[in-house]
Amino acid sequence: MEEAERLCDRLGILSEGKLVAVGTLDELLSGTEFGEVIEVRGLPAGVDLAGMQALGGVSRIERGDGVVRLYVKRATEYLWPLQKIINRSDKNVRIKIAPLSLEDLFLHLTGRELRD
Repeated sequence: MEEAERLCDRLGILSEGKLVAVGTLDELLSGTEFGEVIEVRGLPAGVDLAGMQALGGVSRIERGDGVVRLYVKRATEYLWPLQKIINRSDKNVRIKIAPLSLEDLFLHLTGRELRD
């Protein structure tokens, strides 16, 4: 995926033999309802993130293997509410913010996980 991002002018995404998206990386990324991914590691398992979704602009929240991923339009709008949640935790919590990648887009459009 990383090579395709760097080397290709146009991309096509296939799902079960059907072309689900085609265009430049910028065209494909701009067509999504989110532009950044906030990855939070170390939150306690039962933390309620309903307040984050109530803010609007959160397209999806994924949880698994001790990681919570929030797919959002603009990550800066969620830093203060996240800080409030983190302050209530006694664990070491780490946050990573990244722009949407081709891998994220593939997973979103196909509803699958990448295999090594």
